[in-house]
Amino acid sequence: MSKGGHPSWQEIAAVGVSVGNVCLMAVAAFYRRTAAEQSTASPWRVKSGYVAVSLGLCSQLFYCVMLAAWRYGWVPLNPGSNSVIHLEEKLSNVGGMLSIATFWTACFGTGLRRWAGIWVAVTTFVLWSMVGLGVALSKLFR
Repeated sequence: MSKGGHPSWQEIAAVGVSVGNVCLMAVAAFYRRTAAEQSTASPWRVKSGYVAVSLGLCSQLFYCVMLAAWRYGWVPLNPGSNSVIHLEEKLSNVGGMLSIATFWTACFGTGLRRWAGIWVAVTTFVLWSMVGLGVALSKLFR
């Protein structure tokens, strides 16, 4: 991925997936169910859906912030270059854990919040896994 000039196709794809996921989480958060659907769902499953949406939104926004910080050089994300050693590794672990928590919480949700949470958890976990893989490979080839 390029650090200056025009964004690469990988950056454009990651931003596209991220924006799509944020929009999906916003739709799921404000989705109003019908009266028939509300009467059949238990309250804890409805709450679980809202928790999944909030966790998924946190994970996705955290990824967007980290991508912007890396892209524009706000924080030096190169392990070993200064006092921010292993920041990339720790942040990718936190993001991956947020994605896993989103997945497990969404499994107990209902309707759109469940499926949106599962989708966002899986796609965001893939994005965080690519960050983790990049960190691991950069450690090997230093």
